Order: sequence, then structure tokens, then C-alpha cells
Amino acid sequence: MKERIIRKVRKVGLIEALFLFALLFLRRIRSIVHIFFLRMRGYSIDFSVHLGNSVHFFQDTKHAIRVKRRAVLGSGVRLKALINGHIFIDEDVAIDDNANIFSLYNITIEKGTLIAANVYIIDSDHALPLKKSRYLITSEKGYSGKPIHIGKYVWIGAHAIILKGVTIGDNAIIGAGAVVTKSVAANTIVVGNPAKSIKKFI
Repeated sequence: MKERIIRKVRKVGLIEALFLFALLFLRRIRSIVHIFFLRMRGYSIDFSVHLGNSVHFFQDTKHAIRVKRRAVLGSGVRLKALINGHIFIDEDVAIDDNANIFSLYNITIEKGTLIAANVYIIDSDHALPLKKSRYLITSEKGYSGKPIHIGKYVWIGAHAIILKGVTIGDNAIIGAGAVVTKSVAANTIVVGNPAKSIKKFI
């Protein structure tokens, strides 16, 4: 680690390196302050989590959103746990910019999973027919859904959509733009709309 820092300083120059370290330090302080106020409002977020700019949280009940150690949430990420929804993000998960995770039931993302930019994960949709449900949007009766479970070390490509009731096994790869409507086995690559398996690996 020390040698890597020394090489970086030699490459970009001392002034630029100091500016970079100062910027990283200020971003870390801003993230800690943001987490402090979120925890005051009932969010369970570890202080080691890194929050990008304009990360939005909303929960209807305290501790409905939990984010574990060393997770990274990029700029513009939105986490919403509405009504009885819960979102659990395990340690070392990285979620890139502008990803959206909405829960009315339960969404679990396990350790080490990587989620690219603009991914959309939602565990519910409107109950049908809409003429009956549109007046129930503030209660669970207006929706239908099932929990989503994403395993360890999963890679989800940019603009992918994960829909209700899906379980994704450990080490699976979800291609960019895939629409996942059915569960995905571990160690499997899926692509397309709707997503289909194209390869299984050990």
C-alpha cells in the first residue's frame, strides 16, 4: 500500500497528490456526517459505508433499510422501503450511480455483490385491475409482490431490471439490460429480455 502511494505521488506530482488526498478525506467526512444524521432518523447504516452525492433514502418504519460494513453507494442511488418493505445490503456490496432499489416486501443483497449503474430492483407491482387498486397506493393491498434475494458475489450489469420473486444464486452474472423475471441459478450467466441462461460455469 505504501509503495503504491509513493508511485502515485511520483506519477502525478506532490501538489496534485495532496489535493487528491484532501478531496478524498473531505468526501469521507461528508459521508460520515450524512450517515450520522441518517442513523439519528432510524436508518441502520455502518459508518464504514461510503455514500456518493445525492444518495436518497426513504423508509416507512425504522431500521427497514440496513447497510453493512464497507458497502459503497454511488451518486444518485435511491433506496426506498415503503409500507412493510425492508432492504438489507450486506458488507462489501458496491452499487453504482443512479441505481434504484424499491421494496414493499423484502430485498436482500448478499456480501460482495456488484451492481452497475442504472440498475432497477423492485419486489412488487400494482395489483390488477388498476381501477380498484389506484386508490390503495398507500397500503399493501394496492400491490402484489414477492421478496427478492440476490446471493453473494453476483455481478449485475448496467440497466438490468430485477423483478418480484426473483432469487439470484451466488456468483451469477446478469447481462447489461437484462430483464430478470425468473430465478437464476448460481454460477450462471443470463442475458436478454426476458433474461435467459447462456452459460453455466464452475
